[in-house]
Amino acid sequence: MLSTIGVGILNVFATVLALLIMDKFDRKKMLTVGSVGIAISLVLLSFSSSFHFSTSAILRHVTLCCLCIYIFFLPLAGDIQCG
Repeated sequence: MLSTIGVGILNVFATVLALLIMDKFDRKKMLTVGSVGIAISLVLLSFSSSFHFSTSAILRHVTLCCLCIYIFFLPLAGDIQCG
C-alpha cells in the first residue's frame, strides 16, 4: 500500500515537472532524454533481475530504484506507445 502511494506521488511529481519544462525545451530533446532514461532504467532492471540472489536486500533496493527511475522518465518521454 505504501509503495503504491509512493509511486503515485512520484508519477504526479514527474508529470508536473514535465509540464513545467515542456515550454523551455523542444519535444525532440524531451523525447530523447526520456527515452535514454527509460532505456538505462530497463537495462539496470534486467541486470538486477538476472541474478539468482533475488532475496538479497540490495537487489530489492536496486530493483525499486530502477522502477522509480522508469516512472520518473516516462512523462518526460511523452508516454511512448508502441504500435
